[in-house]
Amino acid sequence: MVGPLMFPAREVRFNKSEGLRGYMGQFGEIDSSTIMRDPSGRSRGFAFLTFSNVSSVNKVMGQVHHLDGKQVR
Repeated sequence: MVGPLMFPAREVRFNKSEGLRGYMGQFGEIDSSTIMRDPSGRSRGFAFLTFSNVSSVNKVMGQVHHLDGKQVR
């Protein structure tokens, strides 16, 4: 288990954990993910992920991501 990795995406609002895991899963096996939400349940624009392997984290950190048509670093 490697993590947690904080994945900031200020302009992106994650609606479902499955969508985030689906996107991030292309980089490797995810042990856990948590979308941070405000008291009303709305995404705060960042999430924590724990990957099974450190090489997955390196892949994520090594590129620019595009979610909901927005660039995320």
